[in-house]
Amino acid sequence: MRATCGDGIVEVEVADDGVGGATMGDGSGLTGLAQPIEALGGSFQIDSAPGEGTKVRATIPVAAGNAETDSL
Repeated sequence: MRATCGDGIVEVEVADDGVGGATMGDGSGLTGLAQPIEALGGSFQIDSAPGEGTKVRATIPVAAGNAETDSL
């Protein structure tokens, strides 16, 4: 896991070395993660080639002086 904050952006990245092949299909927990991030004006990306693990990255804009992390 990696988290950074700077230039008005919070970025969180989580990776594993599992089997890969994760998708944003119906019923996917990944969809449940992406929706609130996108509602905040952010983006959510998945890199999950079969056999190569999965990496998810959330990028969220934050206003200066308003970088609360309690719900991250």
